[in-house]
Amino acid sequence: MKTSLGGTELTQCEEFVGLYLGGVVSADGFCDRDVDRRTGLAAGIVRNLHSIWKAKDISKSTKFFCISQWSSRLFYITRRLGL
Repeated sequence: MKTSLGGTELTQCEEFVGLYLGGVVSADGFCDRDVDRRTGLAAGIVRNLHSIWKAKDISKSTKFFCISQWSSRLFYITRRLGL
């Protein structure tokens, strides 16, 4: 399908990361790449938090607060994805 805007022909791409919430939009309509991307981002954040969990100068209550905040967001994301 050819589309033009102001006389300029636009090219179709296979996928892109949207500005709204950073979702991967693909031409085939599947969300596998989006789920993989978001899972990778979350895994990277958890890896970076390892030093916090092991830190002796951070209280257990602060660590539990961090875990509760992270787990509530994880629960929300998994419910939205239908997992």
